Amino acid sequence: MEFTQETLDSLAVSETEVMKRVAGELNVRAQQVGAVVALVSEGCTIPFISRYRKEQHGSLDEVQVRDADRLFKSYTNLETRRLEIARGIFAAGKLTESLYGAVMGAKTLAELEDLWA
Repeated sequence: MEFTQETLDSLAVSETEVMKRVAGELNVRAQQVGAVVALVSEGCTIPFISRYRKEQHGSLDEVQVRDADRLFKSYTNLETRRLEIARGIFAAGKLTESLYGAVMGAKTLAELEDLWA
């Protein structure tokens, strides 16, 4: 695979994929995670969402709502940082196929930061 600035600029965090990942971990539907994310982005608090918006998120309990919000934010940050690191390595002229694979395959922020260093 040949890396170009256009190729790396076209990469973006897929919120849908992040929601699917969170839903899989919590054993809920992606639509439920999406509803929680939308409500939090509107400024609703976790207790408010879990008590008064059950019809929107499918009756998740407060722990599930909190976990869905926390995991979505965590994974979105991880994916954003992953793209920043790939672009930074490319800008330095050191991006190889194996390094790109390692960056895209890193499971934690610590792994990503180690690759960046």
